[in-house]
Amino acid sequence: MTGVKNHTIKFGNPVSDWIPLDSESNLACNLGSEIENGFEGETKEAATLPEGRGFLDYMADIDDSMAELKRIIEDFSTKQNELTKRINPKSEEIKEAWRKPSSGTASYVRKIARKIAADMNDYGTSMSDTNKKYSATWDIFEDSILNLVVNPIVTKTPENVSGFSEYLDALETLKETMTTAKGTFTSLADQALSLKGIEKDITRSALFIESETRTFVGLLDKSISTLDRTIAIGRNEIKKYNNKHCQN
Repeated sequence: MTGVKNHTIKFGNPVSDWIPLDSESNLACNLGSEIENGFEGETKEAATLPEGRGFLDYMADIDDSMAELKRIIEDFSTKQNELTKRINPKSEEIKEAWRKPSSGTASYVRKIARKIAADMNDYGTSMSDTNKKYSATWDIFEDSILNLVVNPIVTKTPENVSGFSEYLDALETLKETMTTAKGTFTSLADQALSLKGIEKDITRSALFIESETRTFVGLLDKSISTLDRTIAIGRNEIKKYNNKHCQN
C-alpha cells in the first residue's frame, strides 16, 4: 500500500486579484465618482434594480464569497496534506513488515491498515463539510456575478467597458485554473478508488473519499459552467455597447 499523493491547488488571492478595484483602475475610478454623485441619471437606475441591490452590493458579495472560497480551497489542500503526513509513516510500517513476514505479519498489517482507514475517514468527513460550504458560498458568488455583468454601470462609459473587458479576461483565467483543479481532483478520486479491496475498512473509507472528491469535481463543473455563461453574457453586453456606439 502506498501513501496518498499531494494534490495542492492554488486559486490565488481573493477577488481583488482579478476584479479592478485598485486606485489605478479606470473602472473603479469612474464608478467611484458616479457613486459619490448620488447615483444620478443612468447610475440611479442601476441602484433601483428589481431586487434592490446595486453594483456595490454585487461587488462586495463577490469579494466576500471569493475570499471564503479561497479559504475553503486552502482548507481542502491543508487537510489533504495532513492526511498524507499521517498515512505515509504507517504505509512505511506496512512495507517494512512485509520485508520480513512471519506468522503474525498479516494481523499486524491489518491493524495498521485500520488506523489508516480511520485517518482516511476523518478526511472524507472534512471533505463532506467542505463541499457543503463551497456549494453554499458559490451560490452567493454565482448570483452576484450574473447580476453584475448585466448591471448598466459596467458599460456606462468607454473606460468602464475597457475595465470590464479586462475583468472578463481575468474570469477566463479563473476558469482555466478551475479546469486544472478539476483534473487534479479527478486524479485524487481515482487514486482513492485504487485502494478498494485492500481491507474492508480501507475500502469503506476509500469509497467515501472517492465519492466526496467526485462531488467536489461536480461543484467545479458547476463553477466552470457559471463562468462560461457569465463571460458569454458579459461579452454580449460589450458587443451591444460597441454596436450602439458604432451606429452613433
